[in-house]
Amino acid sequence: MMASHAMGWAGVVAMNIAPALRNKYYIGFSAAMLVFGLHQSFYVAQRRYNEVAIAYTNIRAVLREYRKSPQIGLKVEDEKYPTI
Repeated sequence: MMASHAMGWAGVVAMNIAPALRNKYYIGFSAAMLVFGLHQSFYVAQRRYNEVAIAYTNIRAVLREYRKSPQIGLKVEDEKYPTI
C-alpha cells in the first residue's frame, strides 16, 4: 500500500512534467492510488494509537512465537504418511 501511495504522487509529478499524461484515465488512476494510500496510512495511524488494537497485535505476536513443536520420540512407523 505504501507503494501505491508513492505511485499516486509519482503520477501527479509525471503529469506536471509531461502534459500528455493529463487525461481522465491517468488522473483517475493517480487519484485512486493516492486515495488508497492515504486510507491505508490513516488505518495504520489509527491502529497505532488504539489500545485495544495494540493489545491484540501483541497477543498475536506472542502466539505466533509459540507454535506447536513436533513431538519427541516418534518413530518413522508412527508418522501419518510413510516415507518412500
